[in-house]
Amino acid sequence: MKQKWSIVTALLSLALFLLSTLGIGVSRAMASTQDGYSMKPPLIIASSQQNNFGSSALIKEDELTEQTYEQIGFDPKTSTDMINYTSARVLKKVFNQYELDHTKPKVFGYYTDWSQYDNRSIGEMDPKQAGRGYDLNKVEALAYDKIILGFLGICGDQGEKANVIQSACTSMGKNTDEATFIDLWGDIATWRNNKFTENEWRRGNGGDIGLNDNYETYMYQSKIEAGEAFGVLGGLYKLQQEAKASEHNLELGFSIGGWTMSGPFSDIAADPNRRATLITSIGDVFKRFPMFNEVDIDWEYPGGGGLPSNSSDEEKDGENYSKLIQELRQYLDNNGLSDKKINIASSAVPAKMEKSNIKELFDVGLNGINVMTYDFFGGNWAPGLAHHTNLYHYDKGETDFGELDTSVDDAIKYLRGQGIDLSKVYIGYANYTRNALDANIESYSPLQGSYKQIPEGQEAIGTFESLPSEYNDVLYNYFDPENKTGRNDYEIYTDAQANADYLYNKNNGVFMSLDTPRSVYLKGKYAQENNLGGIFTWTIDQNAGLLVNAAREGAGYELTDQIVYMTDFYFCGKNIEPETCSNITDIPKPGPRAPVADAGPDQTITGPATVHLDGTRSFDPSETPLTYSWTQSPENPLIKLWYPTTATPYFDAPQPDSQSDSYTFTLEVSNGDNNTDKDSVTVVVENEEVGGGCSGDYPVYPDGLETYVPGETIVEGSDYNLYQCKPFPEGGWCHQAPDAYGPVEGWAWSDAWDLYETCTPKS
Repeated sequence: MKQKWSIVTALLSLALFLLSTLGIGVSRAMASTQDGYSMKPPLIIASSQQNNFGSSALIKEDELTEQTYEQIGFDPKTSTDMINYTSARVLKKVFNQYELDHTKPKVFGYYTDWSQYDNRSIGEMDPKQAGRGYDLNKVEALAYDKIILGFLGICGDQGEKANVIQSACTSMGKNTDEATFIDLWGDIATWRNNKFTENEWRRGNGGDIGLNDNYETYMYQSKIEAGEAFGVLGGLYKLQQEAKASEHNLELGFSIGGWTMSGPFSDIAADPNRRATLITSIGDVFKRFPMFNEVDIDWEYPGGGGLPSNSSDEEKDGENYSKLIQELRQYLDNNGLSDKKINIASSAVPAKMEKSNIKELFDVGLNGINVMTYDFFGGNWAPGLAHHTNLYHYDKGETDFGELDTSVDDAIKYLRGQGIDLSKVYIGYANYTRNALDANIESYSPLQGSYKQIPEGQEAIGTFESLPSEYNDVLYNYFDPENKTGRNDYEIYTDAQANADYLYNKNNGVFMSLDTPRSVYLKGKYAQENNLGGIFTWTIDQNAGLLVNAAREGAGYELTDQIVYMTDFYFCGKNIEPETCSNITDIPKPGPRAPVADAGPDQTITGPATVHLDGTRSFDPSETPLTYSWTQSPENPLIKLWYPTTATPYFDAPQPDSQSDSYTFTLEVSNGDNNTDKDSVTVVVENEEVGGGCSGDYPVYPDGLETYVPGETIVEGSDYNLYQCKPFPEGGWCHQAPDAYGPVEGWAWSDAWDLYETCTPKS
């Protein structure tokens, strides 16, 4: 079955759009209960902003986010001196699917264990308890080639997370210099937003995890497989298994260190005994969780340049780094872990890379380098306006940016000059902005200008912290790629020399440097043209498909299932002429492309019955209208297919003489350019007496409708199959109008329910 926006969703979006044109929006209102949330009837409320999301394919309104805006007095047009708390729930899933191709650059990203949290989902509306609330279910199993979980800390770290790290080390029985997961509850115990239901968690006694500070005995993949451990580790394991079922090898890695936890690296790398301790603990993670095939060492940075509190040795860190990598490689090879890979995350600044001794790292066993080609600008330290993740070098005028006068291309040129195999090099794109206040732009292309630096600790525009805005917030409040413009007085601009985009609000003076679908497409294309290993993002949990689609397309992957038409998003800012945009973006003009046929999922029903086929998920990449032709193979003269040249024909299936009959139908679609595609569907018609029903005693929908609990309730549908109410917030629709949300029969049922178990009728 190939995925596509359903007719139902399109009709619902149209209805919401019509409401929005009247100046109103549809919002879901929540009432807190002891077990989570029950839903009040849908409310029609006045929109709190000038954003109307009813017709958007990318964004939807989140009532909890809106309530928080009201609490703190946030207005996206004018609020420049405060952070906001925009949840990732505002993102709609828009992952296109692309042909798996191991000859193309890999596309992957980092995922954080803290993104799962948002206490607003359990009724705590204090803004200080707000979080992203990113649901790992948003991530499609085929979307990424690798996911790296961040971050593990190192016991004995005396930095800003010292207490958190020490607490985890004590719980895990770890000693100084050993690596450990630091949010043990979120990593191995939670269910919400980690692909588990509360029922699964209760059946596995999830509430026992962490009792008497006991986490260590649960920190094993075998516990996850047994249904006795959960958390983000469990969710990633389940995602990897889903990918495997689709014949996709989703690699998983874990990252140690990062910006706030790199303090111990220099001293550990300088001491052979301390190196051995850290290395053994890395091996322990691999042994506990065989699902991981890579460790990512994120030392920021060898030779200094990270947090001022970090120890460093400018002369010897590079040499000691190579000893650490070499000994780690030897340990893995000698302990049955030779298939495990070693990667590092590195600054993209050539002066910093020079101190990391990168060529020698590869010589002694390094497998790859993730070059962090972002954060070239910050609104509390940079000497002037600049891009934070630009593809090419550009003229910054008279402002001296020193070693940060760099680009993606500069980083790759440096590594090429060092003799590095570029197939082991990966470049990054950012799912967040870098902002500046009181910006005065003197030149739009190349970007030049000034701004007011914000002291560290002073609150300013950003998502959950000052000055970076996460992409869910960007799409919700500042950037409207569907209409090729900004929101709330923000406008999009392009620097043709840097080939980078940015947002600017002339009214409030806010500047936002960001990656757009266009710039990410170009980075993917750059990776392909320069034979790089791939392209990655920080972070996956700030997006739900838009930018990773662009990365795939730029890297040359062939589209197989379209949710959104990406080419429409590859546009330049208002200051660039169309011809110039065409030249600097260089999107190939598509020739005639074949449509994609989708005959729908295979069906098993009880005869006699009228069977409806569904080809509505078929699509044409160029949005050309399709023609449909259904045929039966082999042809059965007793079966007449009605309306075989429409997307939704039907036939009457008689009761089988034996246990079951099987019918196969082939759909051929054409776009009129002699381009066609075919897909088949099989319908199994069972005798009414076959089967014994599903195990367990479940209510028959809509019995007890008002008591249904999101993420928990399981009911028997009219087709005898079992359906589980989706987690909050989608699951709030489960006990709404049966005509709309009743399993199978409701016109929007899949918005509220997931198929839990396929059953046969009870005798």
